[in-house]
Amino acid sequence: MKSIRRRLLIILLMMFGGGLIIGCFGVWKAAREESGEALDYQMREMSIALYNGNFSEIGDQQAFDPEENSNTAVQIISTLTKQLVYQSRPDISLPVVNTEGYQTVIIDGEPWRLYMIRKPNRLYEVAQPMSSRANMASEFALQATLPFLFLFPMMGGIIWLILSHEFKPLTRMAEWVNQRQPEDLAHYPEQNSPQELKPLVNAINELQDRLGQALTQQQVFIADASHELRTPLTALTLQIQLLEAARSAEEQQQAIHDLIAGVQRAHHLTEQLLVLARHETGGKPRYYSPIELTTLLKDVLCQHATLAHNRQIDMGLADSTPEAIIHGDPHSLSIMLSNLLSNALRYTPIGGRIDLASGRETDVCWISVSDTGPGIPEEEQNRIFDRFYRIPGTSGNGSGLGLAIVKAIADQHHAVIRLGQATYGGLCVRIEFPGYLNR
Repeated sequence: MKSIRRRLLIILLMMFGGGLIIGCFGVWKAAREESGEALDYQMREMSIALYNGNFSEIGDQQAFDPEENSNTAVQIISTLTKQLVYQSRPDISLPVVNTEGYQTVIIDGEPWRLYMIRKPNRLYEVAQPMSSRANMASEFALQATLPFLFLFPMMGGIIWLILSHEFKPLTRMAEWVNQRQPEDLAHYPEQNSPQELKPLVNAINELQDRLGQALTQQQVFIADASHELRTPLTALTLQIQLLEAARSAEEQQQAIHDLIAGVQRAHHLTEQLLVLARHETGGKPRYYSPIELTTLLKDVLCQHATLAHNRQIDMGLADSTPEAIIHGDPHSLSIMLSNLLSNALRYTPIGGRIDLASGRETDVCWISVSDTGPGIPEEEQNRIFDRFYRIPGTSGNGSGLGLAIVKAIADQHHAVIRLGQATYGGLCVRIEFPGYLNR
């Protein structure tokens, strides 16, 4: 399982460790350089101090004791006699150089750092082996960088504590979400939330609002559906009772006919309820794919051609644009268009006309269904998309769900439904799809 806290800790420690390594290298290098400069300064000061000393000839010196060996060799030479005046390390013979200042010489195959100063009648030489100077510089640099070795684990602990403290708002939010009951749709308090968590807090609160709307919509839907199903079920019960009470063959045949019609109405209502439940109560389209609206219109026309022929209705494709292509759910859009066409066939009188059309404008694609029916009064147009609503005085056995399904599918595709009057009278329903669905 991925952990943001662990990743942040690793990233910060890597960054801090990288900076620490660079810092250690810089301190190490600076410490070695400072140590070399300090040793050079020591050699120079020793040479100046020797200038004021009183030294006898070399033969008057005490014997050299190896146990008192020093890393620094001092040698004084008389420029008059070319003889040694003083030698601190008889086992080391420093070369006589002619240039004053610092220089590197080779003694017994080993490099030495030598400083020479010339005074009247004498040369003063002070030398140190480079290996000894390097060891002293390394010890000094190690002592300078040693605190960094303890700083890394200490900073790791501090970073962990800081991350744990800063992640507490997320922990509190998780605890708050876990404590919510299904019916508890309260908002998460925003007052004490960090600025970085505001988008997440807003998203959670908006989700709570959507869940509340979906639950309310579902409850209303269940209540309406149970109320609407009660009527056909009651009618089926009465029809069964009439069938049982029928005495003659004609009465039995009529009762069976009525019972079959009642079962068909109940079946149609149930199917409509299931379709509406899938599209209205938060259901998502199964998939989006490119759809040519002209092809969609032709398919739906073929499905309803027999019914239009039986009612002697002139139904056809009035106008179409092959470039009218959108991305949508083919099954859902087919149901939407079928419901519009079924309503048009139901309310268009015998011998009437129904035209289907599609097109594309600058930023929208559209389809339309026009008929020569009675149309819809303007004062009723705002209510016809409500569930189970039927215009007063409307004949037929409709369930009042067809246009509600049309509205739900259009909303899923963010489409706009416009109602108007057809050019030859009747109703024109135009559905416009937004431009981003055309890509």
